[in-house]
Amino acid sequence: MTRAVWAVVAIAVLAAACTANASSATPSSSAGTEPVLAACPAPGAPAGAGALPDLSLPCLGAVEGAATVPLRRLTGRPMVVNLWASWCGPCREELPALARLSRAAGDRLRVIGVASLDVPANSISFASESRLPFPSLQDRDGDLERGLRRNGLPVTVLVRADGAVAYVYHGAPLTDATLRELVQDRLGVHV
Repeated sequence: MTRAVWAVVAIAVLAAACTANASSATPSSSAGTEPVLAACPAPGAPAGAGALPDLSLPCLGAVEGAATVPLRRLTGRPMVVNLWASWCGPCREELPALARLSRAAGDRLRVIGVASLDVPANSISFASESRLPFPSLQDRDGDLERGLRRNGLPVTVLVRADGAVAYVYHGAPLTDATLRELVQDRLGVHV
C-alpha cells in the first residue's frame, strides 16, 4: 500500500478509538502488554452548591493533552470518589473493598478513583495489576486533596446524585462493612 493509504487507515483507527463511548466501565486492552484500565466517566449536568472542588482531571493513562473530566459534572447517580496512590499502604489495603463495592453496586452507584500525588506510570501499573473495575483520574499535584482540605491519603468522598458532597471520610482503611454502611447512611444506596 502507499503511504497515503496507510495514513488514511491510521487516522480512521485513531478516530474510532477517540469516539468510543467514554461512559463504558468495561476494562479494555488491545494487547497483552498494555494496561487494563476502566474507561473514563462521561460528564453529566453541572452540580449545584456543595459540590466537589472546581477541577478537571485527566483519565489515568490518557495521553498528554487529552480531554479532562470536570469533577463538578460527575452527576446523575450517587458516587464514591477515592483518592489513592500506588505508594500508599492504607490505599492498597482499602482498594479491594472499593472494587467489590463497585462490582456489587452496578449502575446504582458510581465509583471513581483519583490517583493523587503519584507517578503516572506507577498508578497505571498498580490499577492495571489490581484490575480495578472502576475508572481512575490522575491528580499529579494533589489539587483535589487540597481542595477537600485534607492532608494524607487515602481520602474517600461520598457524593449525592446532584453532585453535592455528602461526606468526606479520612481515617483508617475502609472495610467492606464500613463502605456499605457509609453508602447506605450517606447516599441511601443499599449494596
